Amino acid sequence: MTIKLSQTEENDLIVKLAQEFESRPLRNEYIGPDDFSWADEITPNFQEDTRTKIDRFLGEKGLSQFIYSEIKWSADLSTDGLMAKRGQPITQFDFARSPISLARNIVNVLKQIPIRYRITAQLPIQFSAPLIGEVQEKFDLQSDIWVTTGGSLPGGFAVTSNNIRIDRRLFNDFIIDENINRDLAEDRFYFSMPVLGYASYWPSTDLGRTFEDGIRAFYGAAFAIKLIDYGWGHDGETLPFMMIHTPDCQEIINTEKLEDDLLERSFHTSTVAFAKDHKDDLWQAYQIAMKDIGTIFGDSVDRRKLFTACIWYYRAMINRRRLDALLEATIAIEVILGDKKASEGIAISNLLGSRCAFLLGTSTASRDTIMAVFRKIYDLRSQIVHEGRHTLQAGDRHTVNSALTLCGRIIAKELKIRAKSDA
Repeated sequence: MTIKLSQTEENDLIVKLAQEFESRPLRNEYIGPDDFSWADEITPNFQEDTRTKIDRFLGEKGLSQFIYSEIKWSADLSTDGLMAKRGQPITQFDFARSPISLARNIVNVLKQIPIRYRITAQLPIQFSAPLIGEVQEKFDLQSDIWVTTGGSLPGGFAVTSNNIRIDRRLFNDFIIDENINRDLAEDRFYFSMPVLGYASYWPSTDLGRTFEDGIRAFYGAAFAIKLIDYGWGHDGETLPFMMIHTPDCQEIINTEKLEDDLLERSFHTSTVAFAKDHKDDLWQAYQIAMKDIGTIFGDSVDRRKLFTACIWYYRAMINRRRLDALLEATIAIEVILGDKKASEGIAISNLLGSRCAFLLGTSTASRDTIMAVFRKIYDLRSQIVHEGRHTLQAGDRHTVNSALTLCGRIIAKELKIRAKSDA
């Protein structure tokens, strides 16, 4: 699983890095990512498996991003000032006086990748407020993925480090006031999940995207089973960052900005209606809902498909462009019901419509109704995809709403099927 280097590759890489650290001049009066762009030229010399894992776990910029992150981390931990002398190599800093030792430490970290982390982000107050005090404070969805109050996270969960230089870097992009209280709130729920990869010093990383897809899939499933709906307003905005910690939650590694769709200010994911509908049995209803949602986080191919479909359904639900929402809803449907081999030579709308009708229909008449709705949805989809239609016409909003409703029903049904098999 980890990145493997032969002894020859490891030795050659250490020497190569040390030579570059010693001779390559810094371009500016600070250490920047461009100072290590040369590193990506090294990867063609690695074995194919090594290159594949570097691309997978280190992202688009690969070794250069990784080396920059490790250098920045070393610089933050050092007692040096961060200002550099332009035109001189990084060996001007005390932490880099021995380029061989620095290179060896970096290669040792490389060989540990993928590294296990935990990422945590605050959910909107509209999600938390109706449930706090009424349901359990920590729910393990599956595989150590939690929806939990701040007070129920592990006792040593750090939101600051002991290094003021690191703390300023961790939160400076998000909060100007350094004195603001960042302690985890006991009256708010957080989404927290383990991830594998590398927490690089970067504003947007593959690790962060993996985590955000986890939240999106959670929201998509929650939309489908009516745990959440839209809550409008601007109160109680979500903190704009995710926190990347060590698995034991004792050390914060980095923070990263959440993408805009998870920070929408005109609406929030709200549990108000769910709490109202289940006021007499809220704890039990919440427990059932969370168990249903937890099924999307399994490792099987079948459950990964459902996880992906939930992401697309979430995107469809929040998309204000109605025709785009229809396309995203049909993608979700095709992810769940589609089968490339089985659909060869068969009209996709007929195949998927039949599967949808038999999944949701309770009688011949209801199946015929579902088929008719499905054909109308796919007729509009065809006009968008094949004719380029991009403006709404009479009846389109109703068709889009039908697509969203049908997609949500399919996901909800599939969640129930999987939850029942887990019981």
